[in-house]
Amino acid sequence: MVKVQLLNAANFQQALKRVSRNVDDIMPYTLTNCAFAGRAKLQHDLPKHIHNPTPRTVKGVYYTRAKKRVKNPFSEVKFSALAWKWMRYQVLGGIRSGSTLTAPVQANKNQYGNVTPANRAKNLLNRDDSFRATINGTDGVWQRKGSKLNLMHIYKSSLNYRPRLPMQAIVIAEAKRVFPAKFTENARRALAKSAKI
Repeated sequence: MVKVQLLNAANFQQALKRVSRNVDDIMPYTLTNCAFAGRAKLQHDLPKHIHNPTPRTVKGVYYTRAKKRVKNPFSEVKFSALAWKWMRYQVLGGIRSGSTLTAPVQANKNQYGNVTPANRAKNLLNRDDSFRATINGTDGVWQRKGSKLNLMHIYKSSLNYRPRLPMQAIVIAEAKRVFPAKFTENARRALAKSAKI
């Protein structure tokens, strides 16, 4: 008869627990890697869909890390709350309504396609050469230049936006692309770490 016995079983059980923990961390690390790659791809692709996005908009894209040791780990890519205020209509489309919505007509824009601060409707109304009026049925901010009147902004009760930024498609496609390599890399790292125990 040959007796097989595990010496120092308590240490072995602890080692198995550590191996299990390392393996459990594979998915959270991989999801975080996918979100990081998705964020980078979205930032890179923004100019393809949005005319001259501002640096603040590009920096407003960030990702969250997937939590370890939770039942359903997840990581996400999203805009900061400030950037989402103006980007949600570019991503989701929809109708924005309000009593003081303006659309630029002849107002000067900066290199990013945004109305310059001095030419925003509310700032123009503080100047002596500009006023709000309805002329020939058009409610807007008008500016006098000599004997000429220029329509700088038009007032609308609602502005209709169509989705222009396929945010979900960009992030998911990039996550699918990097997932196999990142999963393999994280699995290899977890097993190598476990082998040292």
